[in-house]
This record gives sequence, C-alpha cells and structure tokens, in this order.
Amino acid sequence: MIRLRYTNFGFFIVFFLVTLLTGCAAPQSLKLYNASSEDPLEAKYIDIGENILATFYNFTYGDAKKNTLFFFSGTGCFSHANYIKPYLQGLDNVNIFVLQKQGVENRDLGFFCSKNFHEYDNFDVWHERQKKFISKVLEDKELSNTNIILMGVSEGANVAGTLINSDTRFTHLVLISPLGKKMPDFLTEIGPNFGISKVDIEKKLLEIKFNSTSNSDYYLGKTFKYWSSFSSYDPQETLSSIKKPTLVGIGEIDINTPPESIKAIFNSKIKTGESNFKLIIYPQSNHILVDLKGNSSRVLFLNEVNKFLTVTPHK
Repeated sequence: MIRLRYTNFGFFIVFFLVTLLTGCAAPQSLKLYNASSEDPLEAKYIDIGENILATFYNFTYGDAKKNTLFFFSGTGCFSHANYIKPYLQGLDNVNIFVLQKQGVENRDLGFFCSKNFHEYDNFDVWHERQKKFISKVLEDKELSNTNIILMGVSEGANVAGTLINSDTRFTHLVLISPLGKKMPDFLTEIGPNFGISKVDIEKKLLEIKFNSTSNSDYYLGKTFKYWSSFSSYDPQETLSSIKKPTLVGIGEIDINTPPESIKAIFNSKIKTGESNFKLIIYPQSNHILVDLKGNSSRVLFLNEVNKFLTVTPHK
C-alpha cells in the first residue's frame, strides 16, 4: 500500500572531488533548487517488503497513459523533492517515479551525508531497492500494461542497465553518462585527471579489497563497501548484452565517465548488426551535458527521449 506524508573548507574539497570522480548530479541539481524550492514535491511512501517504507516521488508530464518511467539518479545524498521535476522538464507523456536513496530526508541538500546514508550507499543496495520498488509499483495493473522505461544518470544509469533484462515488462532503456568500465579501471584511468597518481589509487584499491565490507573506512568520501560493491560489475558486459531499445547520451569531453568505452560498445553492436542501441554524443560537453560555453544539452536530450519513445516498439 502507498502511504502519503507531507512533509570546513577541507570537507568541501573532498565533496567536490568525489562529485567529480563519481559523477554526482548534485552540481546540476543545486542550480535547480532555487527555481523549485518554494514548490517541492510531496514525499510518498511505499512498503517494499519486510515492513520497510521507501520514500519516492511521482509526477507526470502530459498524457501519461502510455508511458511509465522509473528514474535512477547519480551519486549523492540530496533529496529529489526540490530538483527532479525541473530536471526532467522537457519529457512528454510520461508518468515518472523516482525512488529516494536510503538514509536521505525529504529536504536534504546533499552537503553532509549521514552515517545511515553511507551504510546503505552501495551498488548492491541500490539494485535490490530499485528492483523491489519497481515490482511493487507495477502491482498496479494499469501501470504494468504501459511502456516501462528505465532511465538513469551516471552510476544510476548502470543500475538501470543491470535491471533492464530482469523483467519482460520493461520496454526501453535511457542512459545519460553511464560508466563504461569496471570501477577499478575507471578510477585508475581518471585519477590523474584530478591529481591522484595511479600508484596511489592501486594501493588504495588493494586496501579496499581486503576490507571490502567496511562502512567505517572511507576513500574519497565513500566507504570501502561502496567501492567494493562495484568489483563484480562489468559495464561493457552488461550493456553489450542488452537487447531492448536503448538510447544513450554522453558528453564528448566527459572526464568523469570518459566516453570511449561507451563508443566501443556502440561500435561493437553496429558491427554485429544490432540496431537497438542509439548513441548521441554532445560536442564539447561534459558529464552533465554542458558545453564549454555553459550551454546545456539536457533539454535537447529529453526531446530525443520523447522521439525515441514514439518511434520504437510500444506495447
């Protein structure tokens, strides 16, 4: 049943670095908080099993009778209440559901993440919570008979990618700036971009390997358990196996999740004759699809999503 309820400089540097390294959507969301702070979304609650109430948000754009979209956010402990609706403004004819990460309060701005948040902030928890949440929402037969779209940003894109093949009701996958390499390879590759040597990263990865379940040891603002939870996840293998219609948007100069590996997956699919994977590369744009002049391509990409849902197979 769904229940409603109304509802030091050094740290900043670490927060900013983790934002860059892990693809946090917070910088973009903070720009939107001011525009929406007087009209936050109402938090809703749903029992996803074992009497666990999960917080989520639900809103629509246009005629939402045909399309149900589940949105997976990037890293961070900010609330979706203030930013997610304007962030997705530009989508049309969709019923949107957004699960809040565990340990985040309805009005949290994301600057200081609680111990409770860090305890559950890892790939395995996100995957299981999203799976249970979507399953519970789709108990509504009217929703289960619509097109079911999974849409994710940054690390959320990779969670969506792991789930798309898990249920035959899921019809479309939309990804923005997904991770294209295994996390250890990813960290080793981009670390030097932020002044961290490969040697230092490799030493820390070894330490994480031998303390993989620790929620009290941190690296770059994230627990060892967070980093180790990605150890068995291979984005190239996962994304290459997807047969559902898939739309991907990436920035040409994204140093957070470099686009080369995503391009390789796309080219491999083209060579094998697969046509389900559409890739859009935004020139001179970064992780949040903003170019060097400060122009955002987010709305342009959302328009592409609208077209994607129109021309690809529907239920």
